[in-house]
Amino acid sequence: MGALETSYDDATDCLTVQRRSSGEVLLRAALASGNANDRQRVESFFSCLPNCSASSTSNGMGTLLGEGLQHSVRLVESADGTFHFGNTPVGFKSAKNPYGHASGSVVHIVNAQTVRELSVAAGLEAASDSPRSCTEEAPLVPRCGEGPLSPSRFRPNIVLDGLPAWTEFGWIGKHVRIGSVTLRVLSRTVRCEATNVDARCGSGRAVLDMLQLMNLHFPGHGPYLGVYASVVEGGSLRVGDAVAGVVHDPLVARWTAWQSRMWVLVFVIFAVCVAVISVWAAQGTTGTRTITRNIGGSK
Repeated sequence: MGALETSYDDATDCLTVQRRSSGEVLLRAALASGNANDRQRVESFFSCLPNCSASSTSNGMGTLLGEGLQHSVRLVESADGTFHFGNTPVGFKSAKNPYGHASGSVVHIVNAQTVRELSVAAGLEAASDSPRSCTEEAPLVPRCGEGPLSPSRFRPNIVLDGLPAWTEFGWIGKHVRIGSVTLRVLSRTVRCEATNVDARCGSGRAVLDMLQLMNLHFPGHGPYLGVYASVVEGGSLRVGDAVAGVVHDPLVARWTAWQSRMWVLVFVIFAVCVAVISVWAAQGTTGTRTITRNIGGSK
């Protein structure tokens, strides 16, 4: 999988798979329910990936569909559009996460400085003029000629820079603002063996034991790097947007503002009521005195 790059076009419902190293298109298929043939091609393509070779033929598929299927892959979809296809449950609403959502959708944030600090601690300097050759049979060693670690190894949605390393771990349970977007940071991200591969900036093969490196050099953090966050207030994110850091919960802020307006309204109503009662009381007293004087005159 690390040797592939995928993209999906919402407008055409089309999935495109390319060989990452060359950009060669290996598969292009429509995923709509009515396209049974294309859906079957997708299932066959991913089912036979363990047997794929690097060669290709004029049809762009190479030997990908010529091998027998050993691992059955089934293409599924959600009928109501709310099914969660992610690899973490942290975004769902629960007793521990009352701010969760039925979709469970989260974004993954990685701090580039945290990755640099891990890279330096592990001795992963830039590759030398004659780097060690990385082969599929090479053991998982701390140095294999790939140079410093890249944030892409940890599959982020958002990469932050200019912050001290591990700052993001102090955001757990808090709200942060990036650009015009407000996010609630839910939890640290526990890493798995998939991080041994950097498909985008590395060789596409497992050449590092990242869990071992993280536990060795930062035992206080263990196998955690990056954080999951849910979107509280949506907006636009662009490269270079500022990170405002921790902000007040926008829901609490709105409630506080509403409370302030409510108390102002209560005070105004109270003041009006007091004024009306005062006027009524004054009028009542004047009427009583008039009646008393009239009664006295009749005597």
